Amino acid sequence: PLGSLPCARAKADAVLADVRRDPQAPGLVALVVRAHLLRAQILWTEGDAVGADVELRAALVFDPEARVTTRRMPPDLVARHEVLRAELVDARARYLRASTSW
Repeated sequence: PLGSLPCARAKADAVLADVRRDPQAPGLVALVVRAHLLRAQILWTEGDAVGADVELRAALVFDPEARVTTRRMPPDLVARHEVLRAELVDARARYLRASTSW
């Protein structure tokens, strides 16, 4: 039924499959980020924190500056997204410092 976790998962999977078929589509990054965030929320709701982290990281790869809010996601998942985002930004900064010190 519409609004169920399996329905939401199917929609997110369909978006990601469409992206693979047409990786040059306009607005692609926003769609991919939203699909990964939806999958993260589904997995988090199902109790799969590891799977949710995978999806959050996938979203962050496409947009490391993106912020999520508790209007769309549970507060504990928003907090986890922020932890992973900070880790990614910090790792990128360390890499840039290391690569410029040669």
